[in-house]
Amino acid sequence: MFKKFLYNFIYLKFIFLIFLLLTSKVSGKDKNYMTIKELEAFCNSSGICNGKLCCEGKEVNVKGYLDFINIFHSKTYPNVLYPKFRIFDGPNITKVKNPWSIYTESLEIYPIEGDIERLFERLIGKRGFPLKLVYIKGVVRGFDAHMEKKTLRLFNLVIKAEDVFFDGE
Repeated sequence: MFKKFLYNFIYLKFIFLIFLLLTSKVSGKDKNYMTIKELEAFCNSSGICNGKLCCEGKEVNVKGYLDFINIFHSKTYPNVLYPKFRIFDGPNITKVKNPWSIYTESLEIYPIEGDIERLFERLIGKRGFPLKLVYIKGVVRGFDAHMEKKTLRLFNLVIKAEDVFFDGE
């Protein structure tokens, strides 16, 4: 009797596992990209001022939601020295009216090569709700951030304009 129960239990667990695998919404692309929180853990931030983070200079794949109120390009902001945009992530970020009230991690992205004009046209075209998931490949760059009573080593991402993909592309 116990063997039959154990067999049925294992069989049901196996069926449940197959069901989870078949209905999972994690695509192959998602598996190859870190969230910003995972990138922070990988970089072991925040580091010591003037010291190099372990991830600096490494190529990484990151995913996050386009922070469409933080897209800065010289066409719309002539005083911006370097074009940049921001992505963010956090739990349930797409299920609230104001995602800026709950997001926890964000990352500045600096395009330095490629068709930057075209990239910013695409970014501006993706503004609005629902938030757009973006996949980015880039190189981690560290910098010293001067706070009120201390200095920390933080990081951003430098990218080629062609290495930005939106969900569904």
